[in-house]
Amino acid sequence: MLANSTPRSFISGAHVRLGDVLKTVNRNEFHHIFPKKYLERLGIDKKKINCIANFCFLNNADNQKIKDKDPLVYKG
Repeated sequence: MLANSTPRSFISGAHVRLGDVLKTVNRNEFHHIFPKKYLERLGIDKKKINCIANFCFLNNADNQKIKDKDPLVYKG
């Protein structure tokens, strides 16, 4: 359903091709909204870090820009 809606990255607005991403299981396109390393530094439990509500799809370029920054920094 999402792949048919031409999703876009919430960072740059670039298209995210979910059909290709999900078909090839390209993990570079999966992003923790609250980055994993950022939450680990705060001492958050791994189950909470990896819950589905903390995932979104981004293109690889946007994911690399964000890295492990606080969402207030990259989207503030």
